[in-house]
Amino acid sequence: MTTEKGMVSLRSLYKIGKGPSSSHTMAPERAANLFKKSYPDVDSYRVYLYGSLAKTGRGHMTDKVIAVTLSPKRSQIIFCPDETDIPHPNTMVFEAIREDKPFGRWEVYSIGGGSIEIKGTEIADEPIVYPESTFDSISSVCRDENIRIWQYVERCEGPEIWDYLMEVWNAMCRSIDDGLVAEGELHGGLGVQRKARYLHRQHHMDESAGVLPAVLRYQQERRGYSDREILHALATAGIIGNIIKTNASISGAECGCQAEIGSACSMASAGLAELFDMDINQIEYAAEVAMEHHLGLTCDPIRGLVQIPCIERNAVGACRAINAVTLANSLSTTRKISFDLVVQSMYETGLDLSRIYKETSEGGLAKLYI
Repeated sequence: MTTEKGMVSLRSLYKIGKGPSSSHTMAPERAANLFKKSYPDVDSYRVYLYGSLAKTGRGHMTDKVIAVTLSPKRSQIIFCPDETDIPHPNTMVFEAIREDKPFGRWEVYSIGGGSIEIKGTEIADEPIVYPESTFDSISSVCRDENIRIWQYVERCEGPEIWDYLMEVWNAMCRSIDDGLVAEGELHGGLGVQRKARYLHRQHHMDESAGVLPAVLRYQQERRGYSDREILHALATAGIIGNIIKTNASISGAECGCQAEIGSACSMASAGLAELFDMDINQIEYAAEVAMEHHLGLTCDPIRGLVQIPCIERNAVGACRAINAVTLANSLSTTRKISFDLVVQSMYETGLDLSRIYKETSEGGLAKLYI
């Protein structure tokens, strides 16, 4: 019998922070904050960026968020795109400088979803909150106790999780509202115009928000779901995301865009199935279908900017999440592939993908676009 890994809190999955990327801005910001607190008495800081952080960091504004976080001390950000012998595709090295010499050093890995690991320390360790870490084992608990997934979340996390998820939902809604009034051209030089306001006026669902926020906000406005129902959906979606994060990856630099948009679509499908009061088999089917049809999706942002094809992929992912739930409503009894199996398949596919298709901007659209 396989021993369960267990999973950490949904607070680790749902983080509120600076965009545009959890791996490229939120995680570096967190690492910089922790390093700054550990080494406050310095003359300056030096930060080396490797792998995907070096190749697409400028497009994600990684250097800017690190410099702002380490201020008012001066910081030198050094991009090392040619270094290939690195322990993780998103590696950072922080150095504290005093009298022109480094006296403190951290090697940090951005492992996806804004989470970090620090070599040789336990700073990033988080307690196990969920004894189970697969959909099969979680669904068994829910069936045995006749509870829904959101009730399983409350049992493991405690009732205070709802206050946190309400903060998350409010942050999602603020982000959507900001996007719906913003106009003009996105930074970076591609000449991409902001489209959310125009699409919203045309009554489109795919208003270029993140996949999960877009789907839940659309359904709340269309069908009048209460905030409490939305939180139940967020909890259910969070379990799906947590399973993927624990057993595979939610990092584009590690497994391509299938780990990002694929995971988000899978989460949105499960959350929507919960909103529709579907049973646990239908929830699993929706999440599985959503991930299955993102397998092999590459991460190839043009010029390292989170714009093309990233924005439209969010929109397509939101539509696909709804389609997956529609299929689950009538076809869940014919399911052959489990959610756990498709998660394992996504991870192995991601490891097999060429490095140039994993957020390096060296392949695919990023290579061919001039």
